[in-house]
Amino acid sequence: MAKTKVYPVALALAILLSLHGYRKGSLAVSGALAAFTVGYLTLANPVSTFGTTLLFFYLVGSRATKVGSATKAKLEREGEEKANHKSKQGGQRDAWQVFCNSATAVVASVLFRLLYVDDVSPALVPGFLKPHRHSITWQSGKRWCLLLVDDSTSLFPWLGDRTGAVAQGCFLAMLGHFACCMGDTLASELGILSRTSPRLILPPFAKVPPGTNGGQSLVGTVAALAGGTLIGLFSGASLLFFDNAACQTRLAHGTSTALAKLVFLGSLAGLAGSTIDSLLGATLQRTWYNTASKQVLVGGRLPKHEQAKKGGSGSSGKWQVITGRDVLSNNAVNLVSSVTTALLTVVVGRLLFSQ
Repeated sequence: MAKTKVYPVALALAILLSLHGYRKGSLAVSGALAAFTVGYLTLANPVSTFGTTLLFFYLVGSRATKVGSATKAKLEREGEEKANHKSKQGGQRDAWQVFCNSATAVVASVLFRLLYVDDVSPALVPGFLKPHRHSITWQSGKRWCLLLVDDSTSLFPWLGDRTGAVAQGCFLAMLGHFACCMGDTLASELGILSRTSPRLILPPFAKVPPGTNGGQSLVGTVAALAGGTLIGLFSGASLLFFDNAACQTRLAHGTSTALAKLVFLGSLAGLAGSTIDSLLGATLQRTWYNTASKQVLVGGRLPKHEQAKKGGSGSSGKWQVITGRDVLSNNAVNLVSSVTTALLTVVVGRLLFSQ
């Protein structure tokens, strides 16, 4: 029975980065453990772009969280008792937040490895995948271009998929996922610093306090577009020039055109993901606002000592619900928006690279 290959570099990076995040305060204990698991599963892949894009998102996102920390601390208040505002410690992401910001990419990376790389013990492969995992194999990016689909055979006949279609989908889903997450992160962390008040994404487009779920500003919108563009550029360049040599000879219009398409996809996913997040935030995520401190609640629930009266009145001011229903948490909104954006990216990307 074949043994599952251990990727030592991926293992070392996952350990170092999770420990670094914990020591710097950007990850809670559970977040560090989740980051190690997520990091290794994503990095342990012969297509390193899956893992390096995750690292790129984590590093840029954590840095953006710290920008303007003093201003953010005045505008936002934690829903749970914490010594410092999240921005001073790079976000203090817990396990659930790490999962919601990486789930689609982890699934895409693991699925690609199970289907196209013969280095996993058969005992670890789900039964429904076993008949298909040897249809084609990845050979260091020299056999076929990950962005193209080969018409020669069918991988999943009942879905009408051709050989390589799922591989292409895995990469595009990863790109769309991180473009959404990066766009939303930069929009939230930089948009709140805008000098003009954001407006609610839905009619009557009223002005709302900075940090309100569903609020959008020009700064935040540009940041979302820039975040998606960065992911498209980074993951595209990594795949085309380092991971997948076959693309340089098999792409009909060359690598520069392919890179431009991936940058476009990233930009579109960043903007679309941020918009979906805002729509969900404005409707299905409750925003609390304190009229005395002029702060928006971060975390979704009022501290227990401020729930003395119905409606949230406490000794430190009057809490008001200014937008949304209490249906989804912030992490759930992130998960739904990233999965939706990833699927849309696969559809649009399939059209862009059909040839």
